[in-house]
Amino acid sequence: MFTGKGVLVDKAGMRLMVAYEYVAIGQCGRAGRLYSLPIGTGPLIFEETFDLECEDGVAMIVVVTQVSKRRWVFFGREPGKQTPRAYLFN
Repeated sequence: MFTGKGVLVDKAGMRLMVAYEYVAIGQCGRAGRLYSLPIGTGPLIFEETFDLECEDGVAMIVVVTQVSKRRWVFFGREPGKQTPRAYLFN
């Protein structure tokens, strides 16, 4: 699914409803955008991994690569899937 709704979960367990849009899907994972996020974010957002639970049943571990007032850009992979970029999520 290229667009949908999901839940973003941080390491503290805080859950946030989001809309997502995939812009690329490949063997290395998925890249996309998250919408409906709080505006106040700090630089530590780039050091944390998040769990994204999508409405189509896909669960991903994501890292944020860019933040703006309206969206977060992310790169993610399914848990347990080995990818060349797996070092980002360890």
